[in-house]
Amino acid sequence: MHKNKNRQQCKQDSGSRNSSIPNREDDTYTSHKSPTTFEGCNYTVTLRVAPAEHGIKCYSSRWYTHQFTGINAFNHYFKYLLPNEDGFTLPDIWDGYFHITLAKFRLDRNNLPMAENNLVKRINEKFLHSGCAPFEGIFPCRFKSSTLDVQPGSKRYGKVKDVNFITLGVTDLENAFGKLRSYLDIIEEAIEQNDDACLYELSKDCIPEAHVTVRKYRQRNIPLGRLHYLKQLVKDNPIEFQCVALDITQTRRQACSRELQTNWWIGVTANFLKCTKCGTKFTDESKDTCMNVNCGAKEPMYECSGCGTRGDVGKSWPGYCRYCKKYERLRPLWSTKPEQGP
Repeated sequence: MHKNKNRQQCKQDSGSRNSSIPNREDDTYTSHKSPTTFEGCNYTVTLRVAPAEHGIKCYSSRWYTHQFTGINAFNHYFKYLLPNEDGFTLPDIWDGYFHITLAKFRLDRNNLPMAENNLVKRINEKFLHSGCAPFEGIFPCRFKSSTLDVQPGSKRYGKVKDVNFITLGVTDLENAFGKLRSYLDIIEEAIEQNDDACLYELSKDCIPEAHVTVRKYRQRNIPLGRLHYLKQLVKDNPIEFQCVALDITQTRRQACSRELQTNWWIGVTANFLKCTKCGTKFTDESKDTCMNVNCGAKEPMYECSGCGTRGDVGKSWPGYCRYCKKYERLRPLWSTKPEQGP
């Protein structure tokens, strides 16, 4: 296999981050790669979890099963585990953003559109000539989770510094990882052969680190004693869910900051409004009132890009529309399940 990148160097050189873009994510890196230096934009190769469409099955005992479907399926699962506490608000990942990460890489920010096009073209050509079946018999694939873990946030940046990750460990029920290995080899080779790309993390075996992150933004970390109790609850009430596609996606921060000719999202997103009192535009960072300290107006901050309904006063965009029940998901750069619609 052609290896023209120093993967370890690429991983070590992820130094500074751009915090000027108001967004939920803190994942823009600067990296250095030989022989040229470039600002790297992050991309991930992921298995797409689709709880809103396919639901979550919870096995409370040998005979009793719960099914959580629709918007906030993971929230309803944790509410079932902790009905008298903040179980519903424990997950803070939006419905369209649950996934299992298999690989991470960067593309040259200074040559981004061409780097994206070249990578997609190279991947498609390699699949065309590989003789691999076009992902038949792989999706949807089932996974099980009965473990909850906490990953320390000590190496995170900005407003989420020291905010821990809460993750659900996953068990492959249908050998999906084994079936996908040859496909991941092709994607890896396409990335490694792209002069504008830098691969810095790859988990083709996906054991034992595979997981789904359910919380990573809220500032308040859960007390250790409560976590031990929650871990036991997850163990006693394991869940089963489905992954429906293999995707390559950019970060949401990056997608929002680019002037793309096509929509960066699938489904609906928030069209942020301007304060009617002072004209300041609301953003993802806006809380209950206008961010202009001299204004302080409290009014709807956004409207749904689909149905046009304005959000409730003082409420930030939750990742879905409460009225049309559609939700936001990143449009993949490449996917085994390409979608052309809005």
